[in-house]
Amino acid sequence: MKPSRLGSRLVVVMIICSSALALLITLVDVFMSYRDGISRVQHIHRQLALFHSDVLVEQIRTSNDDGTAASLRGLVKLDAIDPPDKQ
Repeated sequence: MKPSRLGSRLVVVMIICSSALALLITLVDVFMSYRDGISRVQHIHRQLALFHSDVLVEQIRTSNDDGTAASLRGLVKLDAIDPPDKQ
């Protein structure tokens, strides 16, 4: 009596399908995380460009070293610039 190959083929197909599904879900999750991270970085760059660049340019142009250093320290302490794991 020959053993049925249907059972072994079915198991192989199930493993391949579940692996493909897991890979697809992982790729979608990584893509969404990447897109979210890029969006946050672009938002921070827009904020810096809109609200802080004029002050820094003026302080650098007038050679106000103390004011420039204080502004840069303030920028570093902004909540939005903290790494995502600290939020």
